Amino acid sequence: MSKPGKSVNVIAGSPNLAVYETDFGWGKPKKSDAVHLDSSGSISLSDCRGGGGGIKVGLTLERSRMINFINIFQEQLDNISSM
Repeated sequence: MSKPGKSVNVIAGSPNLAVYETDFGWGKPKKSDAVHLDSSGSISLSDCRGGGGGIKVGLTLERSRMINFINIFQEQLDNISSM
């Protein structure tokens, strides 16, 4: 248990689970998402559909923090595309 004023980070999962290769009898999934919401935000990693070694990243944050993240992320994408 954490002390008041201290943050706790939890990391779980693996991009090596081959989610899109799993068939439970009704076919392979077309889309897979790991969802966990809490007040501190969370991030998930999984393999991409179609393979190729890509990693899908899921991110949940409080609305104001998500807007800040989107702005920074878009700025970085713009910098990459202008190279």
